[in-house]
Amino acid sequence: MIIKIIFSKNQVFIVEKIISANILLFVFGKFRRDLIE
Repeated sequence: MIIKIIFSKNQVFIVEKIISANILLFVFGKFRRDLIE
């Protein structure tokens, strides 16, 4: 039970990191495209 809670917490942490990384990449890509144009 405790292991399951830790695992789900780690999963949430990983998902949050992936989402924040995707947002950063999206914002950076938009910013670069604006600079190029």
